[in-house]
Amino acid sequence: MAYRCLKVKMSPGGHHHSHIVEITGVDDTTGGSVVGSRQQWVNSVKTGHTAYVQDASGQRAYLHVNHIGNVEYVQTVRDNTWTDNLLALPRY
Repeated sequence: MAYRCLKVKMSPGGHHHSHIVEITGVDDTTGGSVVGSRQQWVNSVKTGHTAYVQDASGQRAYLHVNHIGNVEYVQTVRDNTWTDNLLALPRY
């Protein structure tokens, strides 16, 4: 399964990936909406599901699990570099 991330919900005053509390996306297979907490997305990526952010030109940056101390979160990687594609998505 592959999920395209569309928007993020941040904790109040949060600006870092670890402050993402929820991500909304779409399932590429079914076209259905997918909404999950930061931990649900972490678990999904850890169990082998593919998730990504796609820019206007169709380029993809895939989600990987990163951490600060004991706090796990998802962050995009493109060309072997951690990127801020998730943080560039619209907020809700």
